[in-house]
Amino acid sequence: MFWLASFIMRGRAHASAVAALGNALPLITPATIGLVALRKGFSEGGLICLWGLLPVFLTYFYSDSNQFFVLLTACNFLNVLLVCGILRYRGDWEMTLVSLVIISIILMGSLLLIFQQDFEVLVQRLIEVFEEASRQTNIESLKIKKSSIAVFTTWTIILNTFLGVVIARWWQSIIFNPGGFKEEFQGIRLNRRLLILIFSILVLSSAIFNQYSNWAYLSIFPLVVGGLSLFHWLVNEKNLGKVPIIFTYVFMVLFTPFVILILALLGTVDCFYNVRQRLRAKV
Repeated sequence: MFWLASFIMRGRAHASAVAALGNALPLITPATIGLVALRKGFSEGGLICLWGLLPVFLTYFYSDSNQFFVLLTACNFLNVLLVCGILRYRGDWEMTLVSLVIISIILMGSLLLIFQQDFEVLVQRLIEVFEEASRQTNIESLKIKKSSIAVFTTWTIILNTFLGVVIARWWQSIIFNPGGFKEEFQGIRLNRRLLILIFSILVLSSAIFNQYSNWAYLSIFPLVVGGLSLFHWLVNEKNLGKVPIIFTYVFMVLFTPFVILILALLGTVDCFYNVRQRLRAKV
């Protein structure tokens, strides 16, 4: 990874080539866009983003692939650019995570408004897939709601953007500040005001705006990252090795809702009690 990150930083031509060709591999293009945006600014990152978008646009117009998935890829690239620009300017992960969620919702809403027909095609194909699976297994098919699909795709945008930003920040660290990303990521902690805001959104959506309750759950993502950060810190502080982290990510894939809830609760506890400071004080 050091070699690839160094290659990207050699110049605009190198970064553009990786951004354009990196679409063949997951997360390479968004991480490239993010690295350039973090190091050289939003304008330079925007130029690299255009090169990354070129194959995406060609796929949209000349391929038989599901066009809405292609649009989501473009949305991911743009989101990484914007979020890395905020991280570069603010240097604050808390504001960056909040911005990530807000921008993702705005971009997804824009896609649903402008490319509604492409979204309808995606929904119809998913319905057909579930109905076919139902016939083969003799299990009653689940009723798919458009809103549920929209929320799920927004979750994927948030997650993919976060991974792209994390990899970009890690690449920046291994080139210019070895070991810095580890300390930075393990120090992520949300303040209480943000926690109160998140809880208010969840309560209001459940009590008053029930039709938007699924969208409101997106607001817990910063808490999930805060909990994950604290978990990494605890493992490192207690010298537990990499096994607990590996198992956590495996369980996150297998039991996603449960693990997300646990991490969100861990992030919530950290907001109130500042676990790192309390444990250090006991040493």
